[in-house]
Amino acid sequence: MMKKGLKWTGIILGGLLGLIIIAVLGLYIFAPNPVTIRSKVEITASPEVVFDQFTTYDYWYELWDVVELTPPQEPINEGNTFQFVEPDGTVVDGVITQYEEGRVFAANLTMKGVDAVFSFSLTLTPTANGTQAVLYNEAKVSGAMKVMMAAYALSGELDAYYNMVINRLKTKVER
Repeated sequence: MMKKGLKWTGIILGGLLGLIIIAVLGLYIFAPNPVTIRSKVEITASPEVVFDQFTTYDYWYELWDVVELTPPQEPINEGNTFQFVEPDGTVVDGVITQYEEGRVFAANLTMKGVDAVFSFSLTLTPTANGTQAVLYNEAKVSGAMKVMMAAYALSGELDAYYNMVINRLKTKVER
């Protein structure tokens, strides 16, 4: 009796695994190149929080585990470039697309060896209830990266990650 139960459990689990593999292969083969995945997280900080106390570099250090950062040249303007290296050795090149001191920081990022382009922006808006911070990410990904990013987006992990990042920035400022 137990062997029969294990047999059916194996058949069901094997079937589910097969369906997952088919879905991943289908996404990899038939989804358009590139796929655009968007994530947007908003928080409002209390009135005593002064968001313009943090520099743009805090944002990058909080968002990634940056090992090495080559910051943009001063003064920071649209078109300035920067580069950082992640712990696994991935080199990320960035171009600033919009910058207003203490209000907006936006950049396009490309990762060497990865078929993806990321557009990030951090926007701060004063309101009657405090400062509203919006972290927006748009990724145009191809190849195997689109399967991974789609899984993150569908599971909600992408939004949860950016929510953690933006709250870490808020906490850093409130101290």
